[in-house]
Amino acid sequence: MGAIDTILDSYRPTGEKAFGPIDRLFSTLSKSDISLVERLAAENGITLPSKDSQYRYWIVEILRIGASLDHEISRKTGLINKAPPSHVHSMQRIDMDVGSLYHPNLIDEVVNSVGRRVEGRVLDFGCSSGRVARVMRAAYKTLELYACDPEAGTVEWAKNAFPGIEFSTSPFTPPTKYQCSFFDLVYAISIWSHFDEPSAMEWFEEMSRVIKPGGLLYWTTHGRQSLAHWQTLNTRPRGQLQYLASRLVVDGFVFERAYESDWGADVSRWGMTYIAPEWVLTKLLGKWRVLQYRPGYESWNQDVYLMERV
Repeated sequence: MGAIDTILDSYRPTGEKAFGPIDRLFSTLSKSDISLVERLAAENGITLPSKDSQYRYWIVEILRIGASLDHEISRKTGLINKAPPSHVHSMQRIDMDVGSLYHPNLIDEVVNSVGRRVEGRVLDFGCSSGRVARVMRAAYKTLELYACDPEAGTVEWAKNAFPGIEFSTSPFTPPTKYQCSFFDLVYAISIWSHFDEPSAMEWFEEMSRVIKPGGLLYWTTHGRQSLAHWQTLNTRPRGQLQYLASRLVVDGFVFERAYESDWGADVSRWGMTYIAPEWVLTKLLGKWRVLQYRPGYESWNQDVYLMERV
């Protein structure tokens, strides 16, 4: 088996190991609240997952359904059932949309794994319509939480929908409006998975400006595990994956033009991006220290990096 085949055949699924944010939200519910959610689910023809065999998924559904169907549970948890309309960008379209009950757990786990905490001033970089930020707001009551995205209409909708978060429209190219050394933590879910290389470097530079020394940058991107994941799912032609894998080995950074248009983004610089850890170590060390690298950890697909601003 050659090196490229090894990359494509070495997919190892991973998943969450800790669930701090959803456990914290779930702890606000009483036994009678949980019984109410189970009754409301039955009345609405919703089948809950098995509590015994799918306990974590059961918790997620109790939270989602409860906050969607009962005002008091929504108040207790801080979760709001509000789906973006079709003209507003969203990474998911589901009924009873209370935001992502998945991503805050990953952020919390990875940050805690290095002895740090999610606290202080935090920025959701590339927030779209707030699916992660709205749950972060509910789970971390004391955060000074900011969120930005270049899609102005989407930001305006989120600003009106989710109080307690400082939403703003950001430029497609740096700089942002934020002061130097302003944030303790910035997280970016699937943002560097789309920048071309000059844009990627420009935005890493901007992050080093706005994150305080010792502050953290949590970001995800496509990498080798993404290619292996798609190979396993048979969602892209193997020949195409072999080509991308070979380029990733040689270049470390691969950018594909992928979109005719994408919510006003400059699609000459915004497409599908694959980054190898060797590129990160070569290009970013000096201003950053890599604290965690977890291949394929985000949705069994994207690599997760946690970096400390030097």
